[in-house]
Amino acid sequence: MRRGCASGYTLVGMAMLLLVSGIVALTIFPPVLDRLKSRALQQQKNMVLGLRNTVLGFAMDNCRLPTREELKNAAPHYELDQRTVYVLPDSPELTSTACLKTLDADADTDLSLLAPVQEGEERIDNLAFIVLGTGLNHTQDLEAMEGAYVMRVPGERFEQDGSVRVYDDLVRAVTLESLCKKTGCCK
Repeated sequence: MRRGCASGYTLVGMAMLLLVSGIVALTIFPPVLDRLKSRALQQQKNMVLGLRNTVLGFAMDNCRLPTREELKNAAPHYELDQRTVYVLPDSPELTSTACLKTLDADADTDLSLLAPVQEGEERIDNLAFIVLGTGLNHTQDLEAMEGAYVMRVPGERFEQDGSVRVYDDLVRAVTLESLCKKTGCCK
């Protein structure tokens, strides 16, 4: 039996183990995190498109848009007002019974969206509704300014309520003209 030999790990051995573990973690975690973010983004896209299609289906069946409460009750799985948002014009015309039958496709609505384009901003008027997903931050970044909603470039940093945020909303807007074409309800 030998004396004076301690069993266990040396300090150098522990340092090497930690170094190798750190290198392995740095190579494995970023792709896994990217895959999780990509999956979450795809789920958000599916929710936004599904919600838009639900609204359009309701409009085809009823010749009017659903109210927020009707949509919330009809499609609770879209987590309305938590992860997805449904924006209607302020006037209740589009949600009243058989309203679309009395409207022209080019009628004025009070809902518009300023969407980014390469050379400045473009104003999109006469929207029937907007559907958006709150992105990975689960906060609505789309904000109303001067009578129109302002959509930023995804990934753009902006200041709101005293904090810097990154715009990541997924926005789908439907014009009154396209709603009339889809539903066939307008005059």
